Amino acid sequence: MSRRQRETDLFEALGGEATDPDGLVDVVLVHEGESAKAWLLRRSGAPGGAKWAPKSLVRRAEPPHQDVFEMPRWVAAERGWL
Repeated sequence: MSRRQRETDLFEALGGEATDPDGLVDVVLVHEGESAKAWLLRRSGAPGGAKWAPKSLVRRAEPPHQDVFEMPRWVAAERGWL
């Protein structure tokens, strides 16, 4: 059983709705830098602790909302952004 499947099963066991781990979420993050293939992002108000997220999975919103990044829920959860 995968980690994502266990988390989904936990939500179901608690009587809540299962959250789709592959569903997309919008997260407000601070853009610290980037490479050709990844964004370096951190939570606002959390100096340091920036983490890389692949551009192949993460999309940046257009101005004036460029601090919003859309990504699969599991990517955001894995990096501690949810």
